[in-house]
Amino acid sequence: MRLLASWRPRPHPIPVWVYIATVTGVAIVLTLNAPLADQSISVLELLLFLILAAVVETMAVRVPNLGAVSATLAVQVATVGVIAGREAVIVMALAMVAAKLLRRQPVEISVLNGAFAAIELGAALQVIRLLRVGQGFAYPEDLVALFLAGGVKLVVNIFLVNGIILLDGKTNLRTALRSGLGSILVPYVALMPMACLMVVIYYSPARMIGILLFLVPLLFARYSFLAYLELRQSHLETVEALAAALDAKDSYSKGHSDRVAKLAKETAEVMGLRAGKVEEIEYAGRLHDIGKIGVPDALLNKPGPLTAEELSRVRQHATLGADMIKPVSFLRNVAEIVRYHHEWYDGGGYPGGLREEQIPIGARILAVCDAWDAMTTDRSYRRALDPQEALQRLRAGAGTQFDPRVVEAFTKVLARRQAEGSSSSTAALTVPPSSSLLSASPAAVEQAAATTEKK
Repeated sequence: MRLLASWRPRPHPIPVWVYIATVTGVAIVLTLNAPLADQSISVLELLLFLILAAVVETMAVRVPNLGAVSATLAVQVATVGVIAGREAVIVMALAMVAAKLLRRQPVEISVLNGAFAAIELGAALQVIRLLRVGQGFAYPEDLVALFLAGGVKLVVNIFLVNGIILLDGKTNLRTALRSGLGSILVPYVALMPMACLMVVIYYSPARMIGILLFLVPLLFARYSFLAYLELRQSHLETVEALAAALDAKDSYSKGHSDRVAKLAKETAEVMGLRAGKVEEIEYAGRLHDIGKIGVPDALLNKPGPLTAEELSRVRQHATLGADMIKPVSFLRNVAEIVRYHHEWYDGGGYPGGLREEQIPIGARILAVCDAWDAMTTDRSYRRALDPQEALQRLRAGAGTQFDPRVVEAFTKVLARRQAEGSSSSTAALTVPPSSSLLSASPAAVEQAAATTEKK
């Protein structure tokens, strides 16, 4: 019953339903008009290809920065390379639908993925039939056709998948295409040689038995992915525990890191950064103040101004935090963002006095988001500022303390949050057009600096 319940259609905007129906209809028409295979293939072999593809897709593992990782591409392209006809498209589409249903996907998403597979492999089939030397598979002459078919399949997939993502309002076209096109190289290089090898094995005496043996290394690869993810999660939970300890240590900054992380993630997405970089920036937002664990409570909670010596001690938190998380391998890039998130765009920040493009883009984003949250929340040394005044200070600091492009992107995030009603702190905020970025006056920049100096 739970399995049946998981297949129940989910609510979607009307344009999404129209897209699903249109893509499914196009897939059916294209498949019915695809040419049949030139050579006969047994029903048993078709069934084995279907089972192999469904099993491999079911074994997909979601890996950060890469999405769902599986060897389905290799099986799909190999099937089209072997059969080179409508039968291959139908079998692979059915396998995709079956795999998605087994992974408890809603029925409409399962059907849509099957339609995607049919359209993608239909395009790949045309490439193979156009470029192949003769009937069947000629080695090595037809390897070029097979590799090109795999590339076409991936590119078509990017446009089809991004279509549904855009209609669902989860991203913009630039970000979607940039992320999609940037993500195809790894699976293409890793899996296309496997697809070619599967086709060659099929035409050897081993035939289907040899192809089915590919499940053994795939199972080991899946186990390795899962082991990596478990270790990665363990490391992250350790660091998150330290961040939670910081929240408990500094009552005024409780929740600050989470808010900064969310703002930084949204800003990075607006700027069109790739998915992996966005994730790094989100982690950095969560961990950017972790070095304050090494700063005495008396300094963090001091109600009055800090002396020069005390300020120097507090400023060490950026370097301390970076050194704390750098030993964790997958957080090394995050460590550099944490280290430099107090640098100024004009070179007047710390700890390295970096300027402009010398500062990692993640650190430039954190600088803006960190300052905004610091200004719009109560601290031990002052009350929260009005959001409008805080935004004016960010704009005033553009070009001196902050990267103007980041301030512009951050302004769009605030405007979007206000439109969606998701942020009470921006409910009464008037966000002027991005073209009205102010030139920084010395007084305004000093105000912005004073707001975040204790950080």
